[in-house]
Amino acid sequence: MFIDANRILELIDVCKQCVERLPENEQFIHVTDIAATLQKLIDDEVEHLDKMAEEFRQEDAVDETETFDDVEELLDIDGLEG
Repeated sequence: MFIDANRILELIDVCKQCVERLPENEQFIHVTDIAATLQKLIDDEVEHLDKMAEEFRQEDAVDETETFDDVEELLDIDGLEG
């Protein structure tokens, strides 16, 4: 699984900006917001990997069909009579 580190750095930067810009008693970052952002990053990556896997399966299925067709042609299976 690959999650873009830049997205994580953006989240860290937002946290740092809160510390820099807000008085200490107003420096609240909701853990649920951070958790939701991290979960979204993971979900997006899983979706991307699932899409890649499906594309690979489709390409592999096409390759297998082409291979079978090539073998069938070489053996001239359709031309054989029982």
